Amino acid sequence: VNASPTISLNIDNVNRLINISIPNSSSRLGLIATFTVSAGVEAYIGGVKQVSGVTANDFDVVRTYTLQADDGSTIDYQVTVTNAVIQTGNTISAFSFTDFDPDVIATIDQANLTITAQLPLGSSLTNLVATFTRSLLSEVTVGGAVQVSGTTANDFSNPVTYVCTAEDGTSKTYVVTVTVTPPSDAKDITYFAFEDMDPDVVGVINQGAQTIICTVPNGTDKTQMVAYFTSSTNSTVRVRNQGIQQSGITINDFSTPLVYEVYAQDGSMKDYLVTVNETNDVTKPIVTAAAQSVTNELGQFVLVQSNEGTGKVYIIEEDQDQADVDDLEAAVAAGMGRAAWVQLANTDIPIPTYNMEQGTYYAYAIDAAGNMSNKGVNAISIDDALAPTVVVESQTISNAPGNTVAVQSSDQTGSVYLIHETSQQGTVGQLDAAVASNKGAKGYVFSAFTDVSLSVNGLTVGNYHAYAVDDNNNMSARSSQVVVITQASRLKSILSFSFQHTDPVSIGKIAGTEITVEVPQGTDLTNLMATFTISPLATAYVGLVEQISGVTSNNFDSPVTYTVEAEDGSSLDYTITVTIGTGVEDQEWSNSITVYPNPIADVVNIEMMKPIDHIVVCDMLGQVIKQISDPGQLKIQLETGSLDAGMYLIRFYRDDQLVVHKKLIKQ
Repeated sequence: VNASPTISLNIDNVNRLINISIPNSSSRLGLIATFTVSAGVEAYIGGVKQVSGVTANDFDVVRTYTLQADDGSTIDYQVTVTNAVIQTGNTISAFSFTDFDPDVIATIDQANLTITAQLPLGSSLTNLVATFTRSLLSEVTVGGAVQVSGTTANDFSNPVTYVCTAEDGTSKTYVVTVTVTPPSDAKDITYFAFEDMDPDVVGVINQGAQTIICTVPNGTDKTQMVAYFTSSTNSTVRVRNQGIQQSGITINDFSTPLVYEVYAQDGSMKDYLVTVNETNDVTKPIVTAAAQSVTNELGQFVLVQSNEGTGKVYIIEEDQDQADVDDLEAAVAAGMGRAAWVQLANTDIPIPTYNMEQGTYYAYAIDAAGNMSNKGVNAISIDDALAPTVVVESQTISNAPGNTVAVQSSDQTGSVYLIHETSQQGTVGQLDAAVASNKGAKGYVFSAFTDVSLSVNGLTVGNYHAYAVDDNNNMSARSSQVVVITQASRLKSILSFSFQHTDPVSIGKIAGTEITVEVPQGTDLTNLMATFTISPLATAYVGLVEQISGVTSNNFDSPVTYTVEAEDGSSLDYTITVTIGTGVEDQEWSNSITVYPNPIADVVNIEMMKPIDHIVVCDMLGQVIKQISDPGQLKIQLETGSLDAGMYLIRFYRDDQLVVHKKLIKQ
């Protein structure tokens, strides 16, 4: 039948029954059946000839198909069409991109409803067609547009949200993230040999020194040699100034060392000095370097020579390990040495000293065979004349106790400063003077580009800049970033105090630093939770315990001291005294005072049968909103239009005693 899809079909030719199950959401009216009958047989329903794939019928009841043969004989089939149970599946179970070779199969995380796929390097994300598998009778959409597996294209430059909705309307939302494989940065030569020789000559690769040494028999013609090599996947190998190399094919002249350049997929490059020796070279090279004194400023250098035409020369700080080539390379990597390639024997090779650490250095040379010279005779002095750089973030911070600003220096040692912009700042002495006058802060550096926390407690308010100074008093430029130091708040008042859990709410009376609170009879004073308001940025303590309004409980059997500490560290003590009420409120007073309407809108009316000394309206935090002293009349009307919506208390006092309270609701 034309209900897509047909859930199940069962033909019982013995009992001549046909049972068909269609989707729950499909109608059984106007269905067109497609069927096959025996040759020469025609089908009828109620005398109407049925044409397969053409004739429509309502199948909301059982239909009888009468099959009539050429000889006029007939048989009947009972056809029953039912709706299947509604489908609840809303899962994407497979997701791929089949336009690639091989197919790119995505990873589906059903727990987190994420789908991730990584395409080959260079792939475009803007017009991709996904092939996916979904639950039976579910529908998949992107931004409301129905998705057809293997057909619909989408732009996956950003994550795309796929919604899979079941026949019952429930859905799952999958976030599909597609990335492109990043270019590799691998650029190593891992194997180098001359395989045309017998036996193969396999080179010794020193990845740290970036050298390859091959030893061939004496008399070998080194002018027409073919190298076999293996390099990192997707890398390209070139010989400097001679073009791309093909392993086992390209011919080169190895009479002199060649520089092989390995370019990674991401464009970065690593070079190797390839040397072919005819015999085992065990002779140490000789290094020559005059006594020299330079600085670490840009453009400064020292001159070193080797008596061999290949290899490297080094300058190494005297306290570094220097036993072998690996030690020399480790010192260079740690910034305590520097090296340069040798191109000609007995020729000055400049080694730049820019940004090197101050100290005494000695020269070394290694040859192409990896032999290391003795330590150079003469000391090379590098003086630190390079000013450090300073790093600080622009920020605004108060001068409260405990507040700090992080400052970094590019040097390993020295000092960092934070100086008020009005202070003199031309010399290190002036920076120290600013610190002494409370217009600056200073800290010591123990590692490059590591935060040094400078305390700003009590510093003069204003704009500050950072400086770095090294051990030779080279001073950085002033930081372009500004640190604004503001005055820490001195406010330390209790603005309101109440016990919200008593009935009625017990509201404290604040007189200076004395707060008195009267609570109803029967209140347990040993475990009362106070609700209070204090000055902004202030903190309240009882003893050493910080007090949280509406959370912290205390024993109020005797007066309790609340210490309110301002942001600037100053504090003020309040004494809280809690007493048990006398129970003055009684039914007579309650009946003698009428408050209406309730809830209230803009006006509340108060009618009393006997006089009251004063009336107080307060919110549920105990803050006084309105009060009337000595009303002088028994009928009063209060304006309440300006009050926020919520609950309020109206309290009536006689002879300084609370006699009755009423709750009001403001709409």
